[in-house]
Amino acid sequence: MTGERLGYGELSGLDLLELFAFVAPAEFCVPTAAGLCSVLNMPPPPSEADIAAVLPGIAAALLARAADPEWPQQDGAWHSAAALSRQRWAWAGMLLDRLTIPDDKDRWLFARLPEWEEGSPRPAARSVSPRPA
Repeated sequence: MTGERLGYGELSGLDLLELFAFVAPAEFCVPTAAGLCSVLNMPPPPSEADIAAVLPGIAAALLARAADPEWPQQDGAWHSAAALSRQRWAWAGMLLDRLTIPDDKDRWLFARLPEWEEGSPRPAARSVSPRPA
């Protein structure tokens, strides 16, 4: 999106929001540098001019979270990162360097997330009065 705004046809780079989505699936984050800092308990950039300076720290914090043996989303993460590597995802190599190769009984990446059904709730029951015959 930034590349399009700047008039570049294609702009490749490391997208921190993509990395965040991998490391913290189904976790909310305001899609800004300050939002990422908030989720990661880091001080936000003091001004817009300082945003670029905090981006490497955000990346390091996200990669460190993925390397943490207590990271709750590690189930299936190595296999997902390997699949993304085959698709040439820019973060895959850095993640694979930090993730432990699992045994054969590795669970799926989203196995610990709660089940969710889409659909509206059933309407409330309405009262019906019998008609006289």
